Amino acid sequence: MDGLNNFIKNIGAARLIAMGLVTVMLIGFMLAVSSRLSQQNLALLYGGLEASEASEVVNRLAAMDVNFELRGDSQIFVPRSQVGMLRLQMAGEGLVGNNTTGYEIFDNTSSFGTTALVQDINARRALEGELARTIVSIPMVKGARVHIVLSKRQLFSRNQVKATASVTLDLGNRMLENEQVNSIVHLVAAAVPDLSPKSVTVVDNRGNLLSSDTAKEDGTAANSAAAKFRDRLEEEYEASIVRLLERVVGQGNVIAQVNADVNFDRVEENAEIFNPEQQVVRSEQRVEEQRNAENTEPCPPAGLAANVPGQDPQGFQVSRTESDGRTEETINYEISRTVRTFVREGGEIENLSVAVLVEGDYTTIDGEEQYVPMADATREKLQALVMRAIGFDQERGDQIELIDMPFQAMDSAEFYEPPLLSRDDILRLTEYGLLFAGLAMILLFVVRPILKASQKASQAQREAAAKSAQQLQNALEPAGGDSVAAGSDEETMIDLAKVEGRVRQSTIKKVTEIIDNNPDQSVSVIRSWLAPESTP
Repeated sequence: MDGLNNFIKNIGAARLIAMGLVTVMLIGFMLAVSSRLSQQNLALLYGGLEASEASEVVNRLAAMDVNFELRGDSQIFVPRSQVGMLRLQMAGEGLVGNNTTGYEIFDNTSSFGTTALVQDINARRALEGELARTIVSIPMVKGARVHIVLSKRQLFSRNQVKATASVTLDLGNRMLENEQVNSIVHLVAAAVPDLSPKSVTVVDNRGNLLSSDTAKEDGTAANSAAAKFRDRLEEEYEASIVRLLERVVGQGNVIAQVNADVNFDRVEENAEIFNPEQQVVRSEQRVEEQRNAENTEPCPPAGLAANVPGQDPQGFQVSRTESDGRTEETINYEISRTVRTFVREGGEIENLSVAVLVEGDYTTIDGEEQYVPMADATREKLQALVMRAIGFDQERGDQIELIDMPFQAMDSAEFYEPPLLSRDDILRLTEYGLLFAGLAMILLFVVRPILKASQKASQAQREAAAKSAQQLQNALEPAGGDSVAAGSDEETMIDLAKVEGRVRQSTIKKVTEIIDNNPDQSVSVIRSWLAPESTP
């Protein structure tokens, strides 16, 4: 007890209180870290469930005696090693993702005694459920509900009620492209008899009408394809320019931007070309006519006999021959003719506008890097390379500009690389580090001071024991006289056999007081007398 008191006195009250506070804090910290480390590594089992589904899953986990943690309204966490097995088991039992009813509705009902109305309703419910399951299989869709109104013609009625359908999609924070919405519309329209895609309405969980753009999409499909073609063409030109110039100026020192004006009009032309220089005889017709005629005509006599009255003068016959001929030739020539039909599909490049930015070299002047502009000859050569790469045509109005300028230093955050350790790994390593740090603090601020204080107390006890032995020896020397045996300088022994009977009363009293005041030191001295160590 006296040793503990001496130890406390040697340490001091202020230091003792500080050590106590540090010990309590470190013990609490170690308990918190150990409890955190002893917890199982939890992972998300289900999130975003409805209240009814979450309640069923929690009850099932409790019945299976599985450790789980409920965070928020519907986030359920379980040990990471059991996530896969529990998901399969919950899905197999139909606790999650089985809110819709498909064609299995007919497995649970009997057709005997069921009216036609109930059969029709069940058929419609089954179709709605199957369509909802199919839509949910799309990765972007978390949930879906489908409502269908089937076409039905009333008896003795000329008007027929057209089939309609409405689809509600749960997308969370995601968005669907027009092509995806259009595919859902056509999926529903193809599954329902007499249902037109125009009669299908698609709405998301935020109340946005998604199917309003599907009709526009049908009319603007060509425009969308044209825009994609133009973007792909520009990207190909840009990539070819960058690949070509990076071999000269270095990787990362080229930026290219291409703007292509593309004509997507489809043109069909019919041309008929005549060549007058190339003539071919198509047909030739030749007609020849020849006519010969001989005529005899009477010729009256001439002279006096012809003029005597009452006389019948005898004349003579005159013969005359006529000849007539005609030649007609007709030649038809066919002029060379070429008929051509031109069909120009859309996608013709009307002009290109190209902008290229390159970074030149740097030089060190007075310890500072300074940019050196590129020489005009080098710039012209690079521009000529770019013109050849893109098929530059000045007649169609192509433009190109190549400029060299220093680039701004990129922020290192733009070159972000995924960390080697995940967030959970970092937290786990941090916990281990804090645990080791706590142990080190305990060793430095608790164990080490205690050891030092213990060493000081032991040293003080040894010094007090030596002092008490010296005082005891001094007290025994006057009465012992020659009976006290003198040893070496390191150790002095007393022969008690010779001291007996010749010790003064005052000396015994003084020794008794010393022993009472220093019991531990006195015990140490007596032990050293009873079992002295042999000196070498």
